Amino acid sequence: MVHTSAPRRRAAAAAAASCRLCRAAQQQINLHVANGDRSRALRVITRSPKPKQQTELHLQNRGLYARDGVPGHLYCCASVRTSIYDAFTAATISVAQFRHALRVKLGVAKDVFARRENYAICDSQGQTHIWLFFVSTQQRYRIERLIHLDFLSRARHSIRACSGCYKRHREYWRFIDVGSFRRIRARVRALLARIGEAGAQIIPLEDYHLVF
Repeated sequence: MVHTSAPRRRAAAAAAASCRLCRAAQQQINLHVANGDRSRALRVITRSPKPKQQTELHLQNRGLYARDGVPGHLYCCASVRTSIYDAFTAATISVAQFRHALRVKLGVAKDVFARRENYAICDSQGQTHIWLFFVSTQQRYRIERLIHLDFLSRARHSIRACSGCYKRHREYWRFIDVGSFRRIRARVRALLARIGEAGAQIIPLEDYHLVF
């Protein structure tokens, strides 16, 4: 029999309760979308805990690498308002201004290319995703969780209600707090080496030239 401390049990109970609330909220959102009531769906999406609290509960509730051992992708992308992205590509704003507006996403997916197609729906709502790189690994949840815990100690993050997919986009980290894409890439490489996958290749995506 495994014994856990009272604080751990309370944290696990709070995290489980948060996940139940998220599932119930998503059921309401799906019902409003099915009825064609976009405004009510968006109101449900925006009623969420504070971003830091939400992410802490999410990390606590995740089984410790329980879903690892199956091939998949760990990817890095960023999100920014389309108007800011267009201004940057037209060279009407500085690199510093562009960096300040960026929000970084390090996520996991069975197939990063399918995930990219899903995000195309969200990009129609005034946001542009910048796709940087991915790596194939059987330990993607472990690496993602370790990097997120590192980010949580020093970076601000946000939860954005999306009117494209009617979901909350979470764990988007402020770029100026994270440091640089190069630092994220180096951290991923170091963790791959630590878990015995040093030979895994980081594969560039179409916006890899923006890795700074």
